[in-house]
Parts: sequence; structure tokens; C-alpha cells
Amino acid sequence: LLGVQASPLRHRRLAMDPPAARVMSSILPPFAEEFCRKLVRGLYPKEYAILVDIILRERNCMLDSALASKLQLPPSQVRNMLAKMQAAGLLRKETRKRRKEYFFWFVDPQMILDLFHYTFNTVLERFDAKINAEGGAGGDGIIVCERCDTTMATVDAVRLFDDDLGEFICDR
Repeated sequence: LLGVQASPLRHRRLAMDPPAARVMSSILPPFAEEFCRKLVRGLYPKEYAILVDIILRERNCMLDSALASKLQLPPSQVRNMLAKMQAAGLLRKETRKRRKEYFFWFVDPQMILDLFHYTFNTVLERFDAKINAEGGAGGDGIIVCERCDTTMATVDAVRLFDDDLGEFICDR
């Protein structure tokens, strides 16, 4: 994707007076962009990460049709991915109406931050619940594997925790 040339429609697209997302992108500091990129890369499929990278490179505002032409994919497939990302809280869209509707997509850093807090707290709660269920509230620091009945220290159990599933995975 790094070698993809800019769309020939880019100048025409920018002349359409993009929405407030264009203003948001000017105040989005580089560390916030990098945080958004890393969070999406770490928690979501690679297709989502690619779309977020492209949108952020285009100053955080892009038409769905421009994304489709840049990715060389059918517009319906790109719109489906964008809708899934919007449902997951990764993207927002703004609609502009001229002769037809135009959808501008952008990354809202506040939504990404809220999503990170929610994901982090959910994983932390599951982790704490698992430790309390296995080791007791008194906390002797021992966890017993449900699958193989192996006991291990909670410090060792951390490496067996799968963030995607939100549970411990037995390595035996």
C-alpha cells in the first residue's frame, strides 16, 4: 500500500468542501494518529488496519469511493468493511448531499480512546475474575488449569492469557 499512487479524483474530491472531519484532522497530533494505528493493528483484523492507515494518511477524511479506487476493490466491498468498522466504533462518517450523497469517513480519536478504555477494562475484569475464581480472594497466587489441572503462579499465568478470546489458553 505504500507504493499506491494518489487517486486522479483527489483534487476534485477536495474541492467538494469536506466536512468537519477536515478540521479535526488539523488538530489531531501525530502521537494520537500513531496511537489509533497501533490500537487498530493490535486488536482488529489487518483489513481494518489498512483502511485506518489510508484514512489517516489522507488527513483523516476520505470518500468511500476514493478508498475503493485506491484499494482497487469493488465499492460495495469497501462500504461493507467501513460499515463494520463504524459498528465497531473505529470510524465515523459524515454525509454531504449534492446531486447524490457523498460519505466522508474519518477516525474519531475520542471514540478510539473510549474503545481502548472499554477493551482494557473488560480484559482486566476478566483477568481479575479468573484469578479470584482460581486463587481465591485471599490470593495465594496459584491458578489451576481447568483443562490439565496444572497449578501455576499468577505471574506465570499472565503469558497464557489470550486478549482476543479474553481467557486463558492452556499451553499443554
